[in-house]
Amino acid sequence: MLKPLLLALPVLATLLQAAPRPSEQRVGIVGGQEASESKWPWQVSLRLKFSYWIHFCGGSLIHPQWVLTAAHCVGPHIQSPELFRVQLREQHLYYQDQLLPVNRIIVHPNYYSVEGGADIALLELEDPVNVSSHVQPISLPPAMETFPSGTSCWVTGWGDIDNGESLPPPYPLKQVKVPIVENSLCDRKYHTGLSTGDNVFIVHDDMLCAGNTGRDSCQVSLMRLYSQGVASPKFRVQEVESWEAKLPQLAHGHGRLASDCRRSVNSSDYQVHLGELTITLSPHFSTVKKIILYSSPPGPPGSSGDIALVQLGTPVALSNWVQPVCLPEASADFYPGMDCWVTGWGHTHEGEPLKPPYNLQEAEVSVVDVESCSQAYSSPNGTIIQPDMLCAQGPGDACQDDSGGPLVCQVAGIWQQAGVVSWGEGCGRPDRPGVYTRVTAYVNWIHHHIPESGGSGIQGFSWIPLLAGLFLPSLLLLLVSGVLMAKCWLGQCWLGSPSHPTSDL
Repeated sequence: MLKPLLLALPVLATLLQAAPRPSEQRVGIVGGQEASESKWPWQVSLRLKFSYWIHFCGGSLIHPQWVLTAAHCVGPHIQSPELFRVQLREQHLYYQDQLLPVNRIIVHPNYYSVEGGADIALLELEDPVNVSSHVQPISLPPAMETFPSGTSCWVTGWGDIDNGESLPPPYPLKQVKVPIVENSLCDRKYHTGLSTGDNVFIVHDDMLCAGNTGRDSCQVSLMRLYSQGVASPKFRVQEVESWEAKLPQLAHGHGRLASDCRRSVNSSDYQVHLGELTITLSPHFSTVKKIILYSSPPGPPGSSGDIALVQLGTPVALSNWVQPVCLPEASADFYPGMDCWVTGWGHTHEGEPLKPPYNLQEAEVSVVDVESCSQAYSSPNGTIIQPDMLCAQGPGDACQDDSGGPLVCQVAGIWQQAGVVSWGEGCGRPDRPGVYTRVTAYVNWIHHHIPESGGSGIQGFSWIPLLAGLFLPSLLLLLVSGVLMAKCWLGQCWLGSPSHPTSDL
């Protein structure tokens, strides 16, 4: 399994009256070399309107419509988004600019100064970007990832190449390999030569140190010892997880959550694409009229009631490629050992997003008996497996970004939806079945909102928009905020504990 790569956030320029301070917090790559054009497709350049759109900070694309950067680049006081632009991955600054406008800036609420921590911020682009081999989001790590001391990582950017020495034309993207440094050692290094007492922490728990002699991201005034053999502290990306939960369209963790797929109840934030086997930027999609949650507000990952309905703006045209899946009777029994299938466009392994051309994936799984599943997810307070949950295990499994997708089983030659991808620990782990919302427990609730057709055949279209919104077979993709692919979103839905969101195949 591939673990997500953590790139230390560059500590770059701050703003003073909407302009960078040239003498402070300027950052670059020391002791590195020019990056290959085929690497680091998530690297972005942040621009500020001056006499021209000047590069002042770096960032990373974590979602087709979201950029992660340092809070000191855009805060603590929120500036107007109109002052900023984002340039996606380019080998040389300024030569082939295609600047993108920013719609919204979100600075971590605990950020006040770099020294105080919480140095992290999000930028929402006005429109989703086209993901390609050259431009791709970076995966966010699970909250439990530690990045142990000595782990080799890479930091990239266009900043100064030494203290006071700017990157010369043609301004190529630079890269440098650095090891992770243990926080206590890093803190001792930063106390060297200072009168600050050893009991006063300079490096906080939400910071991550990386670097070695002569190799680092360059910063002039904030941390004076950066390129002199002292590791540079960066904000730990894992610390953003609880904060980002309030943001729409950012998936996280190693798991799957149906109602957690809904980060916003604003129907205009979503699109539904039907009849597609491959994720594309197709202009053909259905709008969303209404979102109905069973639990409002939804409980934490792993709670009961993890199910939601999405009503489409208009009925869809049924065809060989687009058809509703049948709902089971409330009394239906999906017995242990029964073979079923789960489908989706999520991760193919823990931390490994689906690769281009992003074809729909399928995995065969077998229903697991309640007792075995309860033992797998036992806790000091008893099992967390509830009566409205259904467990199934592979070797295949759902994984991050498969949340909300269908688990279908064939009964008497008819495909019925037995479950909704909900949560699990890891992806495909032999002792951790995938956990699904049991559809039979919610059939009556579904029919309360979607009138039954009165038989097995399709006798009208009044119920189709709602039904299609959640229960289309494997040919349904719910795109968050108009985005088709979010493989690297601020975490994965499978969490490292039983209370985690859904995961991909």
